Amino acid sequence: MQLPWITYNRVLREFGREADEARRKYRQFVTAGLEASLDPPWASAVGGLIVGSERFVEKLRGMLSGRPRDGSLPMVQALRPRPTLSRIIEVRRLS
Repeated sequence: MQLPWITYNRVLREFGREADEARRKYRQFVTAGLEASLDPPWASAVGGLIVGSERFVEKLRGMLSGRPRDGSLPMVQALRPRPTLSRIIEVRRLS
């Protein structure tokens, strides 16, 4: 059964040029996804707010670094750049 509002061919083209091959590869893809044990993306959300690569999070932190603090957005405060533990220890040793 095919539903008229689903673009089957467009999806299947991502898996192969021949229809039978594409269906087989798509079936393997779905089966692998069902059998995999994946963590939900929100489990590693930075500050309980941002889901993305480390590079993406650092880019957002950079964008926040020059902005004034906003007490009405406490979740954003957790994303502000902070010194690493090793940097804090280094500064303590120097003082």
